Amino acid sequence: MARKPFLMRRVSSTITVLMGGQPSGMQCNFGQKRCMLCDILSTDKPDHVLFECAELEEKRCLLWPQVIACMPPGMAIDMECYNNARKTQYLISCLHSSFINEWSLLYEKVADFVHSMYAHRKRKYDAMQE
Repeated sequence: MARKPFLMRRVSSTITVLMGGQPSGMQCNFGQKRCMLCDILSTDKPDHVLFECAELEEKRCLLWPQVIACMPPGMAIDMECYNNARKTQYLISCLHSSFINEWSLLYEKVADFVHSMYAHRKRKYDAMQE
């Protein structure tokens, strides 16, 4: 297996979300229960950030198809049927599996998706403060 140190920050972000936190350097909206970016007044939690927030839709539309494209066909079909909370749980829990070498690219894409969505969210919140 090839070592990929460039993924360390992305994997760290995913693990932090799994543990109920916000990735290092991307913390925002403290003290608020609701997302301040969109109009649906949803609870600001991982499934909202990754799959629901309308302000993050453009980024999601670029990254999510890359994750789906790396999945085995059956997994991709199941994933599209899951609700957003279950998708989030599945993604950040290492696909409910131990490491499978053939899924290396999928793990990379999941880590990139989670990290990039939170980074984009942070930029949006920072822009609101200016």
